[in-house]
Amino acid sequence: MMMMMNLKAAVAAVAIVAASGAAAETKQETCTTIGKLAAIIMENRQEGVDMSKLMEIAETELVQRLVIFAYDTPRYSSEDYKRTAVQDFANEAMGVCYGSDW
Repeated sequence: MMMMMNLKAAVAAVAIVAASGAAAETKQETCTTIGKLAAIIMENRQEGVDMSKLMEIAETELVQRLVIFAYDTPRYSSEDYKRTAVQDFANEAMGVCYGSDW
C-alpha cells in the first residue's frame, strides 16, 4: 500500500511537470523525476502489484508506457535481483529521457 501511495505522488509530480511545460524545469530535473517514477513503478512490479492497479492511476501516456515496460521485466524473488531491476529500469528511463530532443 505504501508503494502505491509513492507511485500516486510520483504520477502527480510528472503530471505537474507536463502541465507546467518543459521550460519550467531543466532537462536534468525532468529526467531525474522520470527516473524516480520509473524506480517506483518497478518497485511495485517487483512486489507483485497488479499491473491493472498501476494503470488505473497512470494519468499520462508516459506513465502508462513505463508501467507496460516495467511489466516486460521478470519479477524476481531475490532482494538483490529486485534492487538491480529497479536501478536498471530507472537508469534506462533516464537514459531515454536524456537522449531525447525536447
